[in-house]
Amino acid sequence: MVATSSDQMLAAGPSAPATPPEPIECQQHYTFSFEATPVPVFKGDLREITMVSPALLGKVIKTDDRGSRPEPDLPWGQDDDYDAQDSEDAEDSEDCDDDDESKDAADQGPKAVTPPSSVQSGLPSSIPITEAISSSACSDGKEATESDLRRDARGRFYPEFCVMRTSSAVHAAASEIVDSKEGTEAFANVNAAADAPGYNEDKLAEEVCALSDIVRSKSGAGQSEYGRFVKRGLKTAPSHSRDDLVESETNKVDIFVQESAPHISAKGGEDLFFWSNALSFVKVKRKYAHDWMDKTIKQSMRYCRKIFAYRPVLSHLLFLTWCGHTVRLWYINAALYGCSRPLDTRDRDNQVEIVKIVRLFGLKNGFVCGRWDVTATKRFSVEQDGKATQKVVDVKSMYLLDIRPGPFRSRTAVFADVVKDEKGRVYMVKLSWIAPHLTPHELATLRDMRKDFGADLESQLPLLPEPIGLANPPAGFPCTTSEMTTASSAAPEFPPRKLCALLTKQHIGDYIGKQVRPHCLVSIHRQLADVILKLASKGYHYRDLNDGNVRVLRGTPDTLYLADFGNVSKDLSRRGHRDESDAAATIDRAKDDTRSATPLFMPCCYAIAKAASDHWDLAVKKVIDRAAELSQSQSQLSSEVSAAGVDGRKAGNRLGPVVDAILEQMKELQASLQRSNVYAHRYIDDLEGALYLHLWSMALNRGLDKRGQAELSEKLRTNKAEIWGSALMWEDLIKLYCGPTGKIWRQCMVALRQVVHDAREKLTADLSKPFGDEGAASLKALEKEVEKWRSAASDHVGADAHATVMIINSLWQNKGILPDAKQGLQQIEKECFNKCIALLQEAGDSMQQGFVKNSKKK
Repeated sequence: MVATSSDQMLAAGPSAPATPPEPIECQQHYTFSFEATPVPVFKGDLREITMVSPALLGKVIKTDDRGSRPEPDLPWGQDDDYDAQDSEDAEDSEDCDDDDESKDAADQGPKAVTPPSSVQSGLPSSIPITEAISSSACSDGKEATESDLRRDARGRFYPEFCVMRTSSAVHAAASEIVDSKEGTEAFANVNAAADAPGYNEDKLAEEVCALSDIVRSKSGAGQSEYGRFVKRGLKTAPSHSRDDLVESETNKVDIFVQESAPHISAKGGEDLFFWSNALSFVKVKRKYAHDWMDKTIKQSMRYCRKIFAYRPVLSHLLFLTWCGHTVRLWYINAALYGCSRPLDTRDRDNQVEIVKIVRLFGLKNGFVCGRWDVTATKRFSVEQDGKATQKVVDVKSMYLLDIRPGPFRSRTAVFADVVKDEKGRVYMVKLSWIAPHLTPHELATLRDMRKDFGADLESQLPLLPEPIGLANPPAGFPCTTSEMTTASSAAPEFPPRKLCALLTKQHIGDYIGKQVRPHCLVSIHRQLADVILKLASKGYHYRDLNDGNVRVLRGTPDTLYLADFGNVSKDLSRRGHRDESDAAATIDRAKDDTRSATPLFMPCCYAIAKAASDHWDLAVKKVIDRAAELSQSQSQLSSEVSAAGVDGRKAGNRLGPVVDAILEQMKELQASLQRSNVYAHRYIDDLEGALYLHLWSMALNRGLDKRGQAELSEKLRTNKAEIWGSALMWEDLIKLYCGPTGKIWRQCMVALRQVVHDAREKLTADLSKPFGDEGAASLKALEKEVEKWRSAASDHVGADAHATVMIINSLWQNKGILPDAKQGLQQIEKECFNKCIALLQEAGDSMQQGFVKNSKKK
């Protein structure tokens, strides 16, 4: 990231004065990078530091030094670091007789608080921003959020320090501020607050804000509201939900770095600091011991998550932690997070660096948070074919429709235009941070679907989105997460993500909540099974069933709307990779499947396939290492053959080391590939995932409270294989969490599970046949096949990794391990789909009749 002389800091927002004050002059640029720099020895308690990269701790870490301390009983969001006292917002269960499918219109859950429309960046005032936050991406309560953040952050802490460099002019200006009377007094006050007895963090935050005001004043922007440090928002904001994202947009962060003047409350004239107006934040702790502490990092990440939720689309975010005398600058994007070396407020040279950082937060140049304000976009420039062809698409007013804020992974945001065409469709742009090779995947998939269905598209998939192209971001917006890590030695361990902005024209689907009656929910899932079957008949595998993608068409009571085709695969190939060898396709599909589904609704076969693919990788590595070791003993022979001028391809034993190494690991290779092939996601497994989703949706529909939701979620995550394998446990689960639902539905769910389970067992047996004693991929057949390579001609001089992998993959080619990819949907799967559709149709009709009958009685 580089700022040029054209960068300026401007007053922003509706409350800014008509004539903004002079901005901070940015005559020279700032640059940032992650670099291997000298690591100071960390003096904190290692038992409290488990999320930081060990490479940055500056000491050898024993196994029992990390994570040995148990988690505190109270979640970090409810201890002395957080002021909010959330009330339990459990919903009462709604009893329901077998034939009573009536719904109380008033039982729709709490309404979201709508922030001021002027702060929402163009969002229509009638649509609360919290309604755009997908419940499938939100955690219920701060304890669950803490768990999610810890899990997502694992392995993402960059093992090098973030280094900031400035020009000599910027350095001189910062030095002048530090040496001035005001600067000297400001740092003295900060240090006094850090040294004061007690636990008064408010005083330290107050002095940090005062320091910021001095830096801004001496930089020529004392009257500007952009980048101003403000001490703490409301401490007791009203809470309307246990959900960490949608409880209230009013923030409670220690120091709020605002983009514009705060909103003024109508009652009492109190300033309200909304996350949608947050440029960044400063997490303040009074003691050095809190630096790098898990609790500090996780709470900072939760604040980042808030900003990413209320200010999409951001490429990255810079923020500060200020723990006593220790200051760190932090950087976070969709792929990683990291921080600077510690800066001491008592050291004069460090004070200069701190002033540079404070000054940085006042520069409107995309440093602090590179942002694409889609709501302000009126025209999209679109790449239609991934090449040079451009198309311009004009829109009237885009608003945020859905968001999964992260802060890591895809961090998807969906915006829709307010104008509909004659078919009721709108322009919609979906922005996701994904692997670079996957950016054209969804666009290509939608185009291929339209071609494959051809004239039958309107009758088979009438609501399929129409792909327009990939929209280009505004100039200067960082489109990849690797701009700071490209040249770093640690960069290969952190694969980059790229922003994909897919523009489509499609209908709008609403989240399925209590507004959908139970018999309508059954109808929607009957349609879902039918759509999955139609896709499978053309070789498309959906794989990503969740309550955010399976929706109800807006304006209808029971019409399925299937959203998001970004995880669809074709012919059971890995996304973005087709026509691979049978072995590579089998292993890669098993890995890709686990990245393409929501764990809550993931078929239980996923875990087996993923473990098998990991074992395969380990076995292949052992073969490569062993082949290299064996080839050393033949190096002299290879030299003699080359010296004699003999064609290397005629040296019969040149690949002998590879053959011997493969034979040593053949049993492990065959077993791993068999498990990957048998248990990798098949078309039929979408039916299993659909049953988990249907169970979950019905439980929530019938009033399952928050505690029950947490219990059901935990069981579906941890005991799924045991539950799926037992008809009794499945029935007990339904009775326990869907008790108010009628007998007809419960009987249908039991029958559906039996049909899918039995069909999967038959399919598993069929898929295992090639690996049996008489199969083409049996151990005996494979050993015979690999021996042929011992005397085969080869262009490879030695037993290198490429030759080894090539031979391994060739052994399973055309051995019948991917018949469904080559022959289409299996007959067992077709029959299973049709039986499930019939069961859902029958149950839905009966439930609807009961609803009509009950309505007439009323």
